[in-house]
Amino acid sequence: LSYDYRAALEVGKDIKDDISPEIYNWLEAAAARSVLDWNKMNKALPKGNGIVTPVKTDDVKRSLFEYTLILDLKLKRGEYADFIRAITPAVFELFCRTLLRQCHINIMEYCNEKENGIRWNMSKLEGTEVGAVLEEEYSKRGGFRGGIVYSSHLKVIIMHFSNNEKINALVDSLRYAEEKARNKAAHTIVSITNERVVSWTKCTAEELIKKIQQLALFAGVAEEQSVWNSYVDMNQSILEEIKGENIF
Repeated sequence: LSYDYRAALEVGKDIKDDISPEIYNWLEAAAARSVLDWNKMNKALPKGNGIVTPVKTDDVKRSLFEYTLILDLKLKRGEYADFIRAITPAVFELFCRTLLRQCHINIMEYCNEKENGIRWNMSKLEGTEVGAVLEEEYSKRGGFRGGIVYSSHLKVIIMHFSNNEKINALVDSLRYAEEKARNKAAHTIVSITNERVVSWTKCTAEELIKKIQQLALFAGVAEEQSVWNSYVDMNQSILEEIKGENIF
C-alpha cells in the first residue's frame, strides 16, 4: 500500500464483492484514520486487530499522537506545504504537554478558554513565577500584555523552568522552525520543496518530524520510539489480509 488511503478505499469500493469484509473494513478505517475521523474509524476498525485501537473523541493525548502521525504521512506523500502549515498546532500542544509533564505547570491554571482560542488571564498570572518570567521577557517591549496564548510564550516558560538541555534544544529549534516556515509558507505561491524547508528552518522536513516525535516522547504523548511505525504496521496488516485471499 501507498499512503493514499482515500484512493485505496475507492479501489476497495470497486471490488467490494471480491474482497472480504475485514479487508474492506481495514480500508475504511485507514481512510478515516488518515483524516482524524474517529467515529468512522472506530466503526470500521476490525476488532482485536492488535495494531490500531479505537480513539475516544475526548482523548486529547491520543488525538495529539495521531495528529503527529499525520504530519509524518504528509512527508511520505511529499506534501511539504501541508506539513509546514500543520506543524503549528502540534508544536503548541506539545509545548503545553511538555510544561505539564516536565515542569509540572498546567498552563490552563493561568488562562481562560474562549471561542477564539486560549487567552491569558492577567489576574491569575499576577504574583506568580510564570507571570514574572513573561513580564521579564517582554519588559523591553512595554511589558507582557496577555492576549492569546502562543507557542512563543510557552517556549519562554519552558526555557526558564526546564533543566533538561535536550528538551530545551528541541523546543528552541521547533519554535524557530515553526515561526520561520509558517510565515514564509503563508506568503509563498511557488512549490514548497524540502530544499526550501531547509532554507527556512535550517532543518530538513524529515529532521523536523524527528524532533517533533522526540519532544512527544518527553511530553508523554508517546511511550517509545517504535510507536511511530504505526501506519507501516497497519499497512502491513492490510497487505497480509490481501495476500491471504490472493486477490491480485
